[in-house]
Parts: sequence; structure tokens; C-alpha cells
Amino acid sequence: MFEQQPETLQQKVKLLASESIRQDNPSQWFEVLYAEANGDSGQIPWARLNLQCFSSQFMLE
Repeated sequence: MFEQQPETLQQKVKLLASESIRQDNPSQWFEVLYAEANGDSGQIPWARLNLQCFSSQFMLE
């Protein structure tokens, strides 16, 4: 998931996840990450704005 992401983004996601777990709300980091990204897909590690291989094959069938 993080293979091509800047180290600072990796650290941010880990920090958000750790804090959410500490607050006993493990999925909270997900919402915070999207809100703080403010529409910038570059701030979402798994956001790729192109069709993936599986999706492309499915769409062609």
C-alpha cells in the first residue's frame, strides 16, 4: 500500500491509526485522513486515479 508514498505520508497514516486505536475508535483515522486530504488524492495512499488491471479486464468483458 505504501510502496511509492513519501515517508511523511506513511508516518501520518501510522500516527492517525495509532491515535484512533488509542481512543478505542479504530476506524476513525480513515475519516480523518480523507477530511484532511481535502480532495487531494495524493494524500490517500491507496488512491490511484487509473483503472487497475483487474478493473480494466472486467470493463472490457
